[in-house]
Amino acid sequence: MKHFNHYINGEFSPGSEHFESTNPANGEPWATFPAATESESNHAIRSANKALFEGEWASLTATDRGKLLRKLGDLIAQNSAALGELETTDSGKLAAETTAQSRYVADYYYYYAGLADKIQGEVLPIDKPEMHSYFFQQQKSLQLSQLATPLLLRPLNKRQPLYLNSPNWLTRQVFHQG
Repeated sequence: MKHFNHYINGEFSPGSEHFESTNPANGEPWATFPAATESESNHAIRSANKALFEGEWASLTATDRGKLLRKLGDLIAQNSAALGELETTDSGKLAAETTAQSRYVADYYYYYAGLADKIQGEVLPIDKPEMHSYFFQQQKSLQLSQLATPLLLRPLNKRQPLYLNSPNWLTRQVFHQG
């Protein structure tokens, strides 16, 4: 039986508690997954917060974040057959469907990679024709995806994309035109 690990703070760990996943096609357990304890969850949240706001990610330029998201999309595309197989085994969906969905997931990461260094928000008129007042909402939050969430749904989450999660973004900017 395959065992999956936690990946916390740049390291794999087996976890202290586990649960089994059953293959719906044959009713047999096919894999075990770590069931995070409160302590492990808190450690993961603290580590993710530190990585997001103090780690290398926070110091990357938006363009560099986009490049990393693009690489992630490439890895997903390259491994779509294996990811589809895992999803089929876990969920019972058709292999053709899960493989196609896995390939399509890469496109979402390509989309966000392309947005990474594009300004998003609203330009408001002001009384100086050579300047723009630019506003956008900033949300500083962390999200831990549930393991049971299908692969296709992870990049569709409506929370703020990774490329914007940085303490370096300001809530209001004034730009000089020309």
